[in-house]
Amino acid sequence: MQDSNEFISANKIYKLKYPVNWDWDVDPEGKGDALRFFNKNTDGGTLRVTAITLKGKNSEALSIIRDYKKKYKGAKFFKKESVGYLTFIGEALQDDTPLVIYWWYLAKGNYLLIISFTLIKKQFWSKKSREEIKMVKKIVDSIQFLKNR
Repeated sequence: MQDSNEFISANKIYKLKYPVNWDWDVDPEGKGDALRFFNKNTDGGTLRVTAITLKGKNSEALSIIRDYKKKYKGAKFFKKESVGYLTFIGEALQDDTPLVIYWWYLAKGNYLLIISFTLIKKQFWSKKSREEIKMVKKIVDSIQFLKNR
């Protein structure tokens, strides 16, 4: 991704690249290490990233997302190098506004990243939204885990 900033999570679990015209902040609705990334020049969608460190027995994140595949209709699971990916698209309603939500679950060792990108459904097929979705996919593809546990 050209003209990008690099973000490294506070707990040094992962890093990602995002466009220079985007910004980030702590997600006030999130729990733990939950962040929002967004284009500061438009009122487009919001990319949320939550990092979770699993502890205890059966805390292997990869087996968790494999189990989630059964739960979400149309979900796709694959592995790239040592990272497991689960992706799917869902819908929700917020304050009577229909939304479309792209989801990614990334797993490595005991680390799980839950990533979502939310758009207002009526804007979903606009050219601007389609371009934004392409950019978000590039951001997700840029994610690298920094810890191997």
